[in-house]
Amino acid sequence: MTTLNLNGANILWLLREGHADSLTSLCATLKNGPTYVAPVLDDLRQAGLIITEPAEGTDWSTVKIKPSPGLAQVQHALGFSLRQLASTTTDTLSVTPYFGRPLECSERLDVFVLMPFATTLTDVYTDHIKKVADSLSLIAKRGDDFFSAHHVMADIWQAIWFSRVIVADCTGKNPNVFYEIGVAHTIGRPVILITQNDDDVPFDLRAIRYLKYKFTPRGMEEFEARLAATLRTVLNDQRPSSPYTLMS
Repeated sequence: MTTLNLNGANILWLLREGHADSLTSLCATLKNGPTYVAPVLDDLRQAGLIITEPAEGTDWSTVKIKPSPGLAQVQHALGFSLRQLASTTTDTLSVTPYFGRPLECSERLDVFVLMPFATTLTDVYTDHIKKVADSLSLIAKRGDDFFSAHHVMADIWQAIWFSRVIVADCTGKNPNVFYEIGVAHTIGRPVILITQNDDDVPFDLRAIRYLKYKFTPRGMEEFEARLAATLRTVLNDQRPSSPYTLMS
């Protein structure tokens, strides 16, 4: 489990999910000592958000701890996600996106691919990127896989938001691709940059590692292996929930 920040939301989430039930297990998971964890527990108990067994126990080292039955009612009344609060870090931003709250996604989406819809690149997507995704049991889609009555950017925004990782082909210096990379980076979505030409990667992004590939049989075989390894690394490093919040 990713090391979590010491705050009340993380403690409540750990207790609710069964990852901890005592001061000892909370300290071990949060990588903090009792001196730091106990005061947060005091605040949570005074707020009526946790209870102890036995109920009259005052020594945190001797009691079992669990969320108060009223916690769910508080969440419902205030309309917040405990999982989302638990993922909050000092880098978190609350934003009001230009395109509004993304529409609900009815289908699973792991990898969203940004690339020009040029016929010269279609085979890169259909024969290689999707092949790699399938081999990892991941669902990959490109913008033209979405057919809806919504404005095209609404579909792109929805896909960027709900995907787990973005693969962006910079080949051809397509301005739409560059814009969508910026959207993905702004909301903290991991982006894997790929290109056939070093000069097609925007100057501001060249400090970020990217995968250069040659569209030849041997080149694409090497590309598939490198892309699969990169996807595994990126997805294994992901936090369990999104580190950002949308303002309605």
